[in-house]
Amino acid sequence: MAKFIKLVVAAFLVTMVSGCSIIPEISPQYRNCLIAGAVAGGAYQAIDNDGEGVGSGAAKGAALTGLLCAVATYRPEPKLSELDTDLDGVFDDKDVCPETPQIAKVDDSGCALDTDSDGVPDYRDDCRGTISIAKVSSRGCPLDSDQDRVPDYRDDCPLTKRGTPVNSRGCPRDSDNDGVKDLQDQCPNTERGVRVDKKGCELKAVSLQTFVEPLPWMSPVLFEIDSAALADKTVENLNRLADKLQGRSDYFLTVIGHADDTGSEQYNLDLSVRRAEAAETLLIELGVPAFRIQISGEGEHNPASANDNERGRKFNRRVEVEVEYESN
Repeated sequence: MAKFIKLVVAAFLVTMVSGCSIIPEISPQYRNCLIAGAVAGGAYQAIDNDGEGVGSGAAKGAALTGLLCAVATYRPEPKLSELDTDLDGVFDDKDVCPETPQIAKVDDSGCALDTDSDGVPDYRDDCRGTISIAKVSSRGCPLDSDQDRVPDYRDDCPLTKRGTPVNSRGCPRDSDNDGVKDLQDQCPNTERGVRVDKKGCELKAVSLQTFVEPLPWMSPVLFEIDSAALADKTVENLNRLADKLQGRSDYFLTVIGHADDTGSEQYNLDLSVRRAEAAETLLIELGVPAFRIQISGEGEHNPASANDNERGRKFNRRVEVEVEYESN
């Protein structure tokens, strides 16, 4: 019985005196290995010497097993060429984007794919396939500043009042093309070419004669290819026209859009109408009442210059404005 008690005490002392067993930097596996070696060495010494020499036995056991365990548990530091920290299939030494989320598909450099090159990676892009000219939100969808469901990159009227019905180009809808937008039009089915009042209804016949004033300073409103966006010079001219008409109530404007012969005849007709609408929208913003403006598009017909060269086509991509005054 006394010998058994000596063995228990010896095992306890071995465990306590084995300082390596409580060093926090040592791995659990290596620590357990040291403890086991110390216990075995101390116990063997105690049994062999009737409980004596426990400490030296523990030291010898710990040293021997420590060496064996160090060899057995040694793991060299992995090389960068063997690491893939973000688990994207691209090793760290070639990974330009080492913290890519696991849900992202990546290219050969380890960066998240951005198929439409809009700056928003595919894994959080709700609108993949956006065209390159479009500005996008953080979710990769084209911006729509006025929330009219026409994205800014093809919205010719990007500041339309919220809730206003718009056409495919984002401008207030005018279904009968009488110059009065649908929201204000009390006669929405007026025949084309009929002069209307500010409510969109046909004007009663008047006995006044009319004349068209030439505007020598009003150069044609020109546009880029396949565009209805107004250039700075155009805005300047239309501002000047609006200033000239301010305070008058005896005039009507006819805004006529044109196109060159690039593209189909129907497309050019639609484009010429959009150009007229763009000029009309600006005039209204400058204070010209909508009911005093009529618009039309002539497409590629009635060119101002030949369409067989770029210079000629440039002058055919235009809008012309006629001012008609009433006179006794």
